Amino acid sequence: MTRLRVICVSAFLVAALAVSAYAQPGGRPAQPQNPGSGVDTPSAQGTEDKTRERSGSGQADSGMDALRSFLGSAEAGYLDAGTKTAILELAAPALAAGVPEGAFSQRIREAVAKRASPAAILDALAVDADAWTRIVRLPGFDVWPPSDKASVFYLSAGAALRNGLGLEAVRGVHAWAMASGGDPERAGAALTAAAAVAYAFGQPCRDDLARIIAASRLHVGQFGHVAEFARRAGSSGMGTDAFGRAVADVLASGGNLSALERRLFP
Repeated sequence: MTRLRVICVSAFLVAALAVSAYAQPGGRPAQPQNPGSGVDTPSAQGTEDKTRERSGSGQADSGMDALRSFLGSAEAGYLDAGTKTAILELAAPALAAGVPEGAFSQRIREAVAKRASPAAILDALAVDADAWTRIVRLPGFDVWPPSDKASVFYLSAGAALRNGLGLEAVRGVHAWAMASGGDPERAGAALTAAAAVAYAFGQPCRDDLARIIAASRLHVGQFGHVAEFARRAGSSGMGTDAFGRAVADVLASGGNLSALERRLFP
């Protein structure tokens, strides 16, 4: 691809994927009103999880202790005691269900860096906790993702759910990872790309799009080009069904980006 095309792809992804879940101080979370209203992507995991809470009061207590310790550190910034208590109460059921503590601490870290208001942080964390809890209760999530990369996957998967993808998309990348030993970061990036495609068309594409992208020959750094192709295809009048069929036909058969581009734009 030409350098100009790469620049265009980068610009598109910055515009499409950089919407924060947190409003500016005094605001409310910027949550999509429909699948095409924006895509919120998490930043990279700041620190790896040291524990993976799955079930049992002892494991849940471990997650609560870790989150309490984080909230007591300088990283929690300007949050007052009442907000910290509310965060712990909000997080407790999700941690008990098996959501990794690192997902909460990373989202709080991001919000504090943006100077989000306490009310916005609590509202956004409530949405996050609901999404993460639905994910962790899916079959097989007690054994995958591995603890050292669990948080980064939950951050990506939760953002994908908030932005129009369904649980079937998460199930799909999970099945791929379990069968192939796939990397959680690759799985999360595939979900992010599928959510970006939904943003480009204004509605989700196919339920297995994220799995197809994850299982393809593409490098993770190339996933964003699929979203750029979606933007171009939508602008030319192509619908989501035709786009999804093209992606499936090319990538599932081992095709690369050039082959996909030729198929979409003959």
